[in-house]
Amino acid sequence: MATLDVVKPEDLYVRRAVASFWRDRFRWLLLFGIAVVVLYPIGTLIYSSFLATEPGGGSFRAKSMSLEPWRDAFGDGYVLDSLLTTFRVVIPKVAFAVGLATFFAWTIGRTNTPGRSKFEAAIFFMWFTPTLPVILSWIVLLAPRAGLLNKWMEPILPFGFRFNAYSYESLVFFGGIYVAPILFIFLLPAFRNMDASLEESAQMSGATLWHRARHITIPLMLPAILTVTALVIVLSLESFELEALLGIPAGIFVFTTRIFDLLFLQNFAEFGTASALALVLMMITLTLIIFQRRILAKREFTTITGKGYRPKQMDLGKWRWVTFSILLGYVLIFGLFPIVMLIVNSFMVVSGFIGPAYFTMDNWIRALTEPNLLRALRNTLVLGFSTATIGVVLVSVSSYVVIKTKDRWRGVAALDMVMWLPIAVPGMVLALGMLWAYVRLPIYNTLWILVLAFLIRGLPTGSRFFTTTMIQVGNELEESARIHGASWLRTLRSILLPLLKPAVISAWIFLFVLSTRQLDSALLLSGPQTQVLSVTMFKAATRGSFEVASALGLMQTILVFSIYLGLRFIGGRDRAQG
Repeated sequence: MATLDVVKPEDLYVRRAVASFWRDRFRWLLLFGIAVVVLYPIGTLIYSSFLATEPGGGSFRAKSMSLEPWRDAFGDGYVLDSLLTTFRVVIPKVAFAVGLATFFAWTIGRTNTPGRSKFEAAIFFMWFTPTLPVILSWIVLLAPRAGLLNKWMEPILPFGFRFNAYSYESLVFFGGIYVAPILFIFLLPAFRNMDASLEESAQMSGATLWHRARHITIPLMLPAILTVTALVIVLSLESFELEALLGIPAGIFVFTTRIFDLLFLQNFAEFGTASALALVLMMITLTLIIFQRRILAKREFTTITGKGYRPKQMDLGKWRWVTFSILLGYVLIFGLFPIVMLIVNSFMVVSGFIGPAYFTMDNWIRALTEPNLLRALRNTLVLGFSTATIGVVLVSVSSYVVIKTKDRWRGVAALDMVMWLPIAVPGMVLALGMLWAYVRLPIYNTLWILVLAFLIRGLPTGSRFFTTTMIQVGNELEESARIHGASWLRTLRSILLPLLKPAVISAWIFLFVLSTRQLDSALLLSGPQTQVLSVTMFKAATRGSFEVASALGLMQTILVFSIYLGLRFIGGRDRAQG
């Protein structure tokens, strides 16, 4: 086996000096590149909000600027009406989602409920399920006139009551149901690591389960709950698919759907007014994130210490079957049932009419033979693989610079801030900014502008997969390799990458899923030749072709799960061999 020769001290000094010279320039180049990619669309969007023209249709000179778009936004009541409607939906949705996720995290992480590991995996899979197909299945079930559930339950529903998918209640309920899994993923580690000694002391003193949860568990978990609350507010403010399919038919317009309305549903697209609304939405999300960080910075929430730390499950007694039933009902009704309905509906002649007499293969034949649909599938695969692969390289290198050079490089704080900025920029806002920024460049109307958009969107969360692992890797491993003559690239390839492999797989899966399931950015940036499955599915649904949309949704779901399971199998096999 080949070995590395020990380098002489004088040669090592020269190598370090040369490597340091090029590393410093690479770091500044990395900072400049990411800053341009992230800030350029936002800056262009700010400028374009003062232009009463369409992207590429006017001059970007100062004399072309006008306050007319802002006057239209505020004067016609767009901002106030959209703001009130948005928070009318967001506030109860956030409360419901956080409460649901907290209950799931507590039940699975802190109690002896049967089947906890299986429920954890099921809820995790629910987050990976594309949102759009699930919404379509609930429309088939709860449409006020032709909904299957309304037909089945008509004899027993009192006073002519009918479920209505197109309502405020549906936006709040289903929004909370399908945001809860991602919040659960963030909350579960905090609940698992909580010290049980305080709860045990309260129990010995006669405190009831509700009293312990209200006065001990929830206060101790408050930082994690506040963090996910800020996250769900941002996710709710930028949510588009649910609000478009369930809200627009009922005349309910939130910020994102109002921007979509100004761009696509009006007789003449109002790009300037849409840009003004997009900036208002971005400022709201940025303010909320800053406010949340300041709240957490002023408080101390230490729950894990070196003395007497004992994470322990709570015995619920006979109540464990109640929590088991709630978890089982949630997974079956909102996880499995919509997929089953999607499968069945994709083989029906008319959506909402289920039976052997209505069975057909035409929807799948059309989906698999039409050139536009095959092109959308190919574009989805190319977009997903390109975004995930390039994104993993970008976030791993950026995270390495942030974590490993924090005390030696003055630009690291700026790089960290730029990488986290996209979390405050909703997808619709970013897409509109990129529409203005790249309309005159060759990248416009190609798949690469979509890759760039999803790379920017994936920077904050993608970097989290690497930073937590890199912090655990000691610097002495790299220093030892360099002393023995290894270059930085060989050190990265031989030492860091094997240790970071779980993070690489997780980040790759996340970026792939993000690029295949997101609709808002793809809807604004894709052209006739660059449509992806999510856009094709959305357009089919808005035309009323729910049968074809169901087939497309099932294809998207199978695609995402196949890639996920394949990579998890590879990762598990490598760990077993190691």
